Amino acid sequence: TSGGGGGSSGSGSVPIIVVGGGGAGGASNASTGQAMSNFTGILNTTQLYSISSQVNQSLTSSSSSNGVVIVAGKKSLESIAFFLAITTNTNKTIVVCNDQKLGQVVAMSEQAQGRGPLIVGKQKIIYSGTLPPWGVPDGVIDDSNQAHWFTNACPPLLTAWNSTLRTQYTNFTSTESNSNNAIVPIVYEEGIAPSLLQSVSSFIQGLVVISSGSNSTTTEQSVSIPVVYTQPKGKPISFINNSTIPSNAIAGGYLSPVQAQILLSIAVSNGVNNTQSLKQIFPS
Repeated sequence: TSGGGGGSSGSGSVPIIVVGGGGAGGASNASTGQAMSNFTGILNTTQLYSISSQVNQSLTSSSSSNGVVIVAGKKSLESIAFFLAITTNTNKTIVVCNDQKLGQVVAMSEQAQGRGPLIVGKQKIIYSGTLPPWGVPDGVIDDSNQAHWFTNACPPLLTAWNSTLRTQYTNFTSTESNSNNAIVPIVYEEGIAPSLLQSVSSFIQGLVVISSGSNSTTTEQSVSIPVVYTQPKGKPISFINNSTIPSNAIAGGYLSPVQAQILLSIAVSNGVNNTQSLKQIFPS
């Protein structure tokens, strides 16, 4: 339902978590906050679980907290926001940004709550962390540093209260890191030879394939790992369904390759590696 208008500032504190240091790939414009290890770039599941655990502690340590702001390098924003979208289940605001001041503006807006994790870019545009990165905006920050929203607050369907993720896989929201750091590579479809797939399937727990966009039979064979097909990163928002992928593969829907990698990693880390079960989780 469309809504919008200005967003009034709420009361309460907003904890700041700083991921990574300054410099290339690290957090910037963070004057205060609790520093974490120097995680930068595309993070693995162990590092992401560490961030998720810290976020959960910050959200539950004080009932007066509006939410939490995570300050990180630009390359980390997508992976942190989407991981938190899957592993946290709260109406409180979670903001992922690389500018602390902008993140605080969003976190203090009452209308930010109930949307799932949000990403704030340098251009003062607010995006959903559950949807394709830098896609359709949720809102914008004006020159007076006030947040304005384009829609009424609600979580995306993937993580809604009645979604498959929330009703059938509640263990996904555990902040305890699984001892197995799932290995789920991202590869281009053109680079997959049947013999190569067979040889590596015993060393990895899943695979994300960036589709060429044409009908594929690359994985139309017996493989022991789940395989998810996605659209190329940077392509305008689109949707990949089962019509152009092998029948024994999983359609990634609108998810980016990194988002598909994260969702598949969380699933297999929690023992969900059956293709039919995974098809119910992914937005297809």
